[in-house]
Amino acid sequence: LTTINNNIVEGTKDLSLALTSSDLAVVLSPSSAVVKITDISTIRVAFEYLNYTASESLGGVSVCAVVLGKLQRPVTVLLNTSGITATQTNSAPQQGGLQFLYDYLAENATFVFNETTTKLCVPITFLEDYAYEANETLRVSLSSSDPSVEITTPTAEVTIEDSTEIGIGFVNLPHVVRENVMIQVCTELKDTVNFQTTAAVNFSTV
Repeated sequence: LTTINNNIVEGTKDLSLALTSSDLAVVLSPSSAVVKITDISTIRVAFEYLNYTASESLGGVSVCAVVLGKLQRPVTVLLNTSGITATQTNSAPQQGGLQFLYDYLAENATFVFNETTTKLCVPITFLEDYAYEANETLRVSLSSSDPSVEITTPTAEVTIEDSTEIGIGFVNLPHVVRENVMIQVCTELKDTVNFQTTAAVNFSTV
């Protein structure tokens, strides 16, 4: 007997064997046997995209994993997040100073794929931190303890584009001056924000 790898993740299967004879002098013992065929097929699981980018003001982004291949039994894949330059928290902070500390909610999800479910998604929730800062990134990872699962793209990255706006304008500028007078030109920040990067403003005369 020769078993065949059908490239379908299906688990262990039983092959029943039987002996029969029309000869009355033949005693069949045992007349049956069972051979267990262990599945060696693998299923590939990957992120739908390796890079996701969304504005902080949108509140989050949906990250998806897909199955590449055929399934006849469920397989489990774990997803979790970790910060690269972005900072995560397990619960949304209350309004106050703490919102400056965190950029998104940590996510730990369990994906169960089967014959009909070949794509699953999880939302990554952004937190409005009211800070003027550079874009920040986080990592999303896939893993599985199932020996039949091959994670072809174990990580993806999410970029959070900062959406905090700041106002900068002239201040205390005289409207009428005499000739041959030095004018002091001043600008000021109009909004109270948490600065975590620099803001550049060009000045020119027209």
